[in-house]
Amino acid sequence: MRIHQQNAGTPAGRHALRRQGLKTVYLLIILVPALVAGALLLSRAGGRGKPGYHCMDGTSVVRHACGGLPDEAYYTNSREALESSLEKGSRFIEIDFDIDLSGELVVSHDEERWRTLTGSGYEIPYTKESIAAGEILGQYHALTFDEICEYLENNKNLYLITDTKYTDPDSIALQFREIVETAAGYKGVLKRIIPQIYNEKMLDVVLQAYDFETIIYTLYLDHWTGESVLDFCGRTRVGCVAVGHNWFSEGKIDWETVENWMKHGIKVAVFTVNDPDEAKMFRDKGISLIYSDDITQEDIDHD
Repeated sequence: MRIHQQNAGTPAGRHALRRQGLKTVYLLIILVPALVAGALLLSRAGGRGKPGYHCMDGTSVVRHACGGLPDEAYYTNSREALESSLEKGSRFIEIDFDIDLSGELVVSHDEERWRTLTGSGYEIPYTKESIAAGEILGQYHALTFDEICEYLENNKNLYLITDTKYTDPDSIALQFREIVETAAGYKGVLKRIIPQIYNEKMLDVVLQAYDFETIIYTLYLDHWTGESVLDFCGRTRVGCVAVGHNWFSEGKIDWETVENWMKHGIKVAVFTVNDPDEAKMFRDKGISLIYSDDITQEDIDHD
């Protein structure tokens, strides 16, 4: 006899309803833990399935500060360094950004390094105009962000990773507002800009400027644990984490932690590696991005 034909007020009806209620409870006992476990796995999926991280499949070299030049000319962020990296097959370029005395975005690591590289005395103000006019190491030329956007527009497989240094919200907002406003004038460029964030709070400020799909959480300025990184990547769009190459030997991180991140779909980057054998070791370990001054994509693609 079907339950809906019974009178719920009769003993038989009450018994049937009780049995149906118990079946529902049993189903809930079975299904709820399974659903919770599934949701937890999805929340911790890191870079797996997130739309902006397929560009990091395999192992790619990130040319640090546009890449090194002959005679250990590092941190130049120069036109010549960028062109040299492109000629050698690089797809990822990391570039330093600072704020000048006028509060404008400039392509520079910092004022002191700029003065060292250009030989500029303190009578020369640290401004966008001075940076553009000064020669780096007497022979290389500074980039403007507009010029960088032109390179990105003309090289469809090129990705820019930002190193903006600042962690206070006002400076972050200023830098990314100008990055977004300028890059918006170039076709397809914003989609290939990858911000580096230095702590969890920075993410919200960056995303207020633009809805970036791909973001790298670099850990050298933040307090973190393996579990906190899993949690942060699981509940946000962040799907790549950067660690120092020497942290392993110094005991700051271990391979078990890194492999657990990767098991949950998080891409891992290491900085800054200039030894080819070390770079190939990281490649063989499954590291997605290797920051380097000297190593090129050609080096990492061939044994």
